[in-house]
Amino acid sequence: MLVTAQQQSPAEAKKAIQARYDLWSKAYMRGDAETLISMLMPEYTLTSSDKEVTPYSTYCTYLRLKQKTGGFETYKTSTKIKSLKLKNEMAEVIAIETMESIAEKPGSKSKTLSLHSHEYRDIWVSQNTVWKLSSTVTIKESTKTQLIRN
Repeated sequence: MLVTAQQQSPAEAKKAIQARYDLWSKAYMRGDAETLISMLMPEYTLTSSDKEVTPYSTYCTYLRLKQKTGGFETYKTSTKIKSLKLKNEMAEVIAIETMESIAEKPGSKSKTLSLHSHEYRDIWVSQNTVWKLSSTVTIKESTKTQLIRN
């Protein structure tokens, strides 16, 4: 039996969307731009915390450039759902993404650990039983760094 998003309970939708976030994290860690792009709807937009809107085509170019230049420098990333509102084949999700990266401090042998956190409002749409991301709006973000001594 085929289950559509409209038939899914909020708990089922949350589980399915969390699986998409987990896939996103794994693809991001591998630097796999094409998997990331395949999770987006063609009308996808990303709105940053300063309200700058990045359209789908620009974001795809950015992801492919990051892949080509090895720019996925994140050591660890994960996203957890804070809340979900389901309406027919659309879900509004508040999610928190945390990213850890380690960088060498310029001019020294020290490294810094950066912990970056984003809180997003994501709109997911179910298309043929597959959840795709339609928009992301950054609600707030913060970064904490600490020196790692060798």
